[in-house]
Amino acid sequence: MEWTPEEKKDIPPLYGCEILLENTTMDLVKDPSFPNDAYIVVYRVNNKKYIDLCRGNRRCSFLIFLRITFSQFITSPPLQT
Repeated sequence: MEWTPEEKKDIPPLYGCEILLENTTMDLVKDPSFPNDAYIVVYRVNNKKYIDLCRGNRRCSFLIFLRITFSQFITSPPLQT
């Protein structure tokens, strides 16, 4: 799922979250240069798996994806360094 520029701009003030990476791979989200309080969010849209990296609390990360699509959601704990 691709985020529009408007959606990306609206997410931080609405939910207190920011998208660091979108539609990426597990290898890239585990890069230690990203903040250790970021969440890996895995979701499916039309049977296609997407991986995004978001910074914010777990609730905010979940709510932004729930608002966009009613697909399966799995959120992981913060990255550990």
